[in-house]
Formats: sequence, structure tokens, C-alpha cells
Amino acid sequence: MPWKESRILDQRLQFLASYQKEQMSVADLFRAYGISRSTAYRWINRYNRRGRKGP
Repeated sequence: MPWKESRILDQRLQFLASYQKEQMSVADLFRAYGISRSTAYRWINRYNRRGRKGP
């Protein structure tokens, strides 16, 4: 369903915005967003490689 996809993308973008602010550690961020450590780093690496199109 389309609404779920946009919600996931919104969550990724919020996570990445929080990561860029550097107010929390990556460990605290993935716990706060309820994602695994590997997912967090996968999102970060994609964003670093592809920019906003990456997530």
C-alpha cells in the first residue's frame, strides 16, 4: 500500500535528519526509531553515497 511506503520514507528521512544534527549517538538513534543497528548504518551509508535519493 502506498501510504506505508511514504511513512517508511518519512521515518528514514527523520532518522537521517536527527543523525546529521549529531545530538544523539547512532546507538541512541536506532533505539529511538526502533530499527536495528545494521538498518541504521545501511540507511546512513545509502544517504552518504546517493544523497536524498538514497533512502
